[in-house]
Amino acid sequence: MNKRKSFIIILASLVIVGGIIIFKNIKDTVDSKSVTTHTETETDLGIPVKLENVSKGDIVESINYIGTIEPKKSTTISPTIAGQIVEVYVEEGVKVKAGDLLVKIDDSQLDASLKTSQKKLETLKTNYNYLVDKVDEFYDSNPLIKKLENAQSNYEFLKEERDKHEKLYDEGAISKSAYDKIQQETDTARLQFEELEATIDDKYNQLVHEKDMAEKQIEELNSSINELNNKIGDTLIKAPIDGVVKMVEGNVGDLAAVGKPLVAIDNNEEIIVKINVPESDISKMSIGSKALLGMNGVDDEITAEVSKVIPNINPNTRIGMVEIGPIKNEKPDLLFSGNSTNTRIVTNEVKDKLIIPKNSIKKLKGKDVVYLYKDGVVKEVEIETGITVGENTEVVSGLKEGDKIAVTNLSKLLDGAKVYAFKGEDK
Repeated sequence: MNKRKSFIIILASLVIVGGIIIFKNIKDTVDSKSVTTHTETETDLGIPVKLENVSKGDIVESINYIGTIEPKKSTTISPTIAGQIVEVYVEEGVKVKAGDLLVKIDDSQLDASLKTSQKKLETLKTNYNYLVDKVDEFYDSNPLIKKLENAQSNYEFLKEERDKHEKLYDEGAISKSAYDKIQQETDTARLQFEELEATIDDKYNQLVHEKDMAEKQIEELNSSINELNNKIGDTLIKAPIDGVVKMVEGNVGDLAAVGKPLVAIDNNEEIIVKINVPESDISKMSIGSKALLGMNGVDDEITAEVSKVIPNINPNTRIGMVEIGPIKNEKPDLLFSGNSTNTRIVTNEVKDKLIIPKNSIKKLKGKDVVYLYKDGVVKEVEIETGITVGENTEVVSGLKEGDKIAVTNLSKLLDGAKVYAFKGEDK
């Protein structure tokens, strides 16, 4: 019985092993046929490739940065006069027009000084007008003028008499004592006349001096009053430009200090964008370089130009500054100081040129070639390329619009190779 069992087990094992051998031979035969069929198919149809049409397009080479928006016009107002704040008429975020009142500083002491000066001015003007009249009327109303006229008349009479006596004396008609007497009287009359004339001139000049001094005092007081009026005007802090109040620094009761910022206003109708640029990139930019700005709240990129390339490089960070704009702000409620922008500075750009995929170009002996497709065959064509950005390359020469080129399996392709297109070619 045991021998019979053993025989059955051995027989079954032989059957299983034989079946496995037969199955493996069948599989190898099928695989061999499959490989043969595939090889024959590839040999018949050619090398499989994907094709792309050569078309015209644009390529933009740019450098990306994060920029910061600033208003083209902005101002920070600091008081020119110290004093206590008595009114604040605005708050941060409100829109104002040029000339709107923002803050008022106490002017009570200045007003009191102004009123005192105005009273003093009235008194000075009264005195000045009196002196003007006295000067104008001096030679008409002063009693000394009549005396001067009499003294002059007397002197001239005596001078004539002296001349007569001198002639008589020369002729020996009168004595020397008689001549000396008339000469003495003439000299005395001349001295009286000259002294009186000097006295009148002194009085007139003194009057003119008093008038001039009063006039100068009036000018100085007017200057002081104008200064007081200006200072009182300076207590009214007004907006110098249209815009939005960005900052108010001070409340009623606080002391406003000269030169300390009190109110800041931004005019967001025009904006600029400032970007920090590494030293290695700043040389690639110049005034007029195209900039493309992506901003929150704006669907399309805004096109602008570089307006300033500030050459000062920070020696620690090796970073410089570039300014873009000004840009007319169509959405001032969305785009304002401090907002960020995705900024692209265009360093190279081609428009309406032939563009092909970068991966369709093959390097052969230092030359750029592509495989031009026609009627199931590819031809090796040398091309001249321009700039490459991303996956696209500009073609300067060697192809024309509408050509079809292979973009896959380039390592297998040769000049004149038979191919079949599995994408990009109409069947």
